Amino acid sequence: MLKNPKNFFFIVFHFAGILYFKAQAQKWELGIVGGAGIVSTRTTKLDYPKTFRGVGGGLSLKYQITPAIAVLANLFYEQKSFNPEVTTTNYQGTVTQHLPYQENYKHISLPIIFNLSLGKRTKFFVNAGMYFNYLLYHDLELSSAYFGGTNNQTLIIKDTDGKKYDAGAILGIGIAQPLSQIISLSLEFRNYVGLYNLSPVFSNEHFYMNYQTLLLGLNFKLGKSKSN
Repeated sequence: MLKNPKNFFFIVFHFAGILYFKAQAQKWELGIVGGAGIVSTRTTKLDYPKTFRGVGGGLSLKYQITPAIAVLANLFYEQKSFNPEVTTTNYQGTVTQHLPYQENYKHISLPIIFNLSLGKRTKFFVNAGMYFNYLLYHDLELSSAYFGGTNNQTLIIKDTDGKKYDAGAILGIGIAQPLSQIISLSLEFRNYVGLYNLSPVFSNEHFYMNYQTLLLGLNFKLGKSKSN
């Protein structure tokens, strides 16, 4: 069910609707967050790129413990992709063609974060915590010419050997600007540091994934304000 992004967003928005009616004194905040960034790898795979791109988005849920301290969780759908080239040669070793392909990692991400903020109206904040990923798909999009085909169709090959889970540390800094009593806009630069080796169990290689991303959020305070 979670392999379909439509089902994922239906579940999180249904949960958000239930939470709205349980919110009290605007201690809860619900956000819609999205962004893009650069993935960097720490790996012993010599033919693997050191950087590629990532995009993602989903929901953010924050509980304000004190005016300066909060705890928050994100639930994101993310895709990380890169587009290298495969070079083919003939039996004499002469390069015959360069074939681009795309490799994709698509997963559900769950960051759990402590938030420290300063400021009365405009808030400057620091985030620190952990994240947990579940891999939905790891696939390759290749031209059929790679296998000797002539119709140049795109073939999708799914990798079933890699690990499904990933985890690591998070550190971020950002700013939040209120637009009204209940709505605010946030901008955060966040760094994810992978701590889990993603190479298959039978492999002696190491593969860790880091992610630096810029996140834009639209946030809504839930419940009635204390003045009401």
